[in-house]
Amino acid sequence: MNVLLIFFVFLIVNGNSMILSEELYPFREAAREMFYHGFNNYIENAFPADEIKPISCEGRYREGRGTLDDALGDFSLTLIDSLSSLVVFGDIRAFNESVLLVIRNVRFDSNVTVSVFETTIRVLGGLLSAHLLIKDLKLLNWYSSELLDLAVDLGNRLLPAFKTKTGIPYSRVNLRYGVEKNEISHTCTACAGTLVLEFGLLSRLTGDHIYERVALKALRALWNRRSELGLFGTIIDAQTGYWQELDSRIGAGTDSFYEYLFKSYLYFGGKEHYDMFKETYSQVLKYINHDNWYLPVDMHSGNTKYTWTDSLSAFWPGLQVIVGDVDQAIQAHSKFLSLWNKYSAVPERFDVIRGTSIQGINNYPLRPEFVESTYLLYRATKDPQYLEVGKNILKSLQHCRVKCGYASVSNVETFSLEDRMDSFFLSETCKYLYLLFDLDNFVNKENYLFTTEGHILPINLPWHKNSPDTIRDVCINERYMNTSDRITNDLRNYHLFFGNSYMKYQEKCFLRMDNYRLLVPRQDKNVQLSKSTYIINNIVTRTITLTYFFVGFLPFIIIRCITKIFLEES
Repeated sequence: MNVLLIFFVFLIVNGNSMILSEELYPFREAAREMFYHGFNNYIENAFPADEIKPISCEGRYREGRGTLDDALGDFSLTLIDSLSSLVVFGDIRAFNESVLLVIRNVRFDSNVTVSVFETTIRVLGGLLSAHLLIKDLKLLNWYSSELLDLAVDLGNRLLPAFKTKTGIPYSRVNLRYGVEKNEISHTCTACAGTLVLEFGLLSRLTGDHIYERVALKALRALWNRRSELGLFGTIIDAQTGYWQELDSRIGAGTDSFYEYLFKSYLYFGGKEHYDMFKETYSQVLKYINHDNWYLPVDMHSGNTKYTWTDSLSAFWPGLQVIVGDVDQAIQAHSKFLSLWNKYSAVPERFDVIRGTSIQGINNYPLRPEFVESTYLLYRATKDPQYLEVGKNILKSLQHCRVKCGYASVSNVETFSLEDRMDSFFLSETCKYLYLLFDLDNFVNKENYLFTTEGHILPINLPWHKNSPDTIRDVCINERYMNTSDRITNDLRNYHLFFGNSYMKYQEKCFLRMDNYRLLVPRQDKNVQLSKSTYIINNIVTRTITLTYFFVGFLPFIIIRCITKIFLEES
């Protein structure tokens, strides 16, 4: 009877999972359609331009928009940034065609000055992610590391930016001539401190340590210039090492710096990055967190300087989920949810005291950070409220749909649109929405790490399998009263939750699997199911399960009962 009980529990759980997948199907497909509406129009109307103007249906080139144009480099940015999304959607045919377009058309020997940061996370990261996915999933039989070759060429063209007295790179570099003579030496904390993952990966794949070496030197240079409170400013002079802007915050200018302290530890191991993050995280909670609004403070005094938050800060709950501080993540996410419920968007800046968006900085360029945190919170908690949030986001974004894509919101108060669709909308926003509703996607069942641009990196490379380092678990427990103890040195093995989610709460402690599994059975990524096929497959699965029961378990139970009756009578 115990066997029968266990089987019925399994059947109920498995059946509920399949029913949920069927219910989420329309939203999954809506996210897919959203992506392809933008991507197909880019290919048809804008390629090889970097981006598409979704209202006028033409390519966007550099046109005097200041730092916004620094992300553009005449290297088909949207195409490269979308490669890993195509794999997530299971569209291997389009992925194959897109990789060929990149190989045949993209060259980096251009007289154009680009952002070192944006080019690293979008282009270098996109190339490396696509290269690893091809190798990991065995997608393209003809492929001979051409994307890695392009990544090496690009990495070499970014290296001149690191030739400073401090090792902190210039924020911009000319792809053909290096750093120009009149280039300003001011750069942001995130710009200099968010390079270690992509540059480190490039070194590991090529055996050339120069890339990882310069990125680590830049990171350590920033670390050694933190304030006595353990806080970082937003703008620093790469030549003198003096802080130019003393605001310490988690949003624009610093956001991915914190993210990569922890993610580089996860991906490469080693104690240094973990210790950096542990100290920094506790100081952020101590000084910058105000009732789960994270407001800019002075890096030296810790006093609040401004009462606004920004849309980039919405990444923070997602990072807290990965760290294991889920209770804090839930509370922080709720703040940004209140903004989305108010505006159907997250404005670039919002004054939390006055309760209004800040005029002139109240646009919404279809950023992914709030979507990302929603997705990660659902993966961690399985709370259906986050599915409802995702449905609301999908509905709201339909107001941004125009002829050739999705247009950014120029003013959240009036919801007026502008002719702009940044590449991260396809690389991240659509991807996270799709993954939220596609419970059976391979990314949700295996171990992958998301870069800050939403590119996925497999965690089954040689240094993962052979690493002597034990990835530490993070335990949040009420007995730890000091925020510096919020992240502990518990040496359980760490299982990334965005693989199979085996986590559970136990006495407020966020636990993961006892064994760190890097390889799990794969699914066929090449097959995309229609809705009818999707439902039929679920019915077939249930039928097979019931057949196993009647053929295998039921005769066993009948024989056992007859035997028991016979013995009792005798």
